[in-house]
Amino acid sequence: MIKSTLAALAVVFAVPAVAQQCAPRDDMIAALARVYGEVRVSQALDHNNFLIEVFANPVSGSWTAVLTTPDMQACIAAAGTEYEYIGEQPGVDG
Repeated sequence: MIKSTLAALAVVFAVPAVAQQCAPRDDMIAALARVYGEVRVSQALDHNNFLIEVFANPVSGSWTAVLTTPDMQACIAAAGTEYEYIGEQPGVDG
């Protein structure tokens, strides 16, 4: 399932205009928690200082990839189901 998350994040870089649902970051995070029970499970910065976060609900399996601009405007880049935490770390044999 990590492949689907990586594929979703690839959409962020390939077609940023796809993100149509935007709101201030604090409002977005509150809505994801309230409506879907999702919490942040990973984050990264891209080369433009955009914050990329994945929020997920490990019980329901829902997940949302959110792209936040430096001015704190957050947009949904992708969302789906079947979230699964893998826990693999670079350089560690699994």
